[in-house]
Amino acid sequence: MNFEEELYRENIMEHYRHPHNRVALPNATFQGVGKNANCGDNLIFSVRLDETGDIIEEVTFQGDGCAISLAGASLFTDKLKGMKLSEVKLMAPGIMYSLLGVPISHTRTRCALLPYEALSDGITKYGK
Repeated sequence: MNFEEELYRENIMEHYRHPHNRVALPNATFQGVGKNANCGDNLIFSVRLDETGDIIEEVTFQGDGCAISLAGASLFTDKLKGMKLSEVKLMAPGIMYSLLGVPISHTRTRCALLPYEALSDGITKYGK
């Protein structure tokens, strides 16, 4: 493992131990759910949009999971704050791999993509 990968692994463990934005969000504009039945990970993403309905004012998550899914949720919520929903809709699932910054094994793919899937579920349900 090279030095850069080691830094990313330390960052993942830090976000796992002390996740950002892992709280309930009163008055959310919409919520989305992601579940990984294979390992029991589950996430609920809550998003509050500004008065224009396009800027993510606040985004939080709740749930349980492994280091990859929880760290990914923490990193993803940090990235999403202040973004336009119209831009977020254009994001590809691969954003999760770049946020995590380490190679993800085939068996951990669902864990890595779970935050993206939870947000996508919420956007789909929101329908705008």
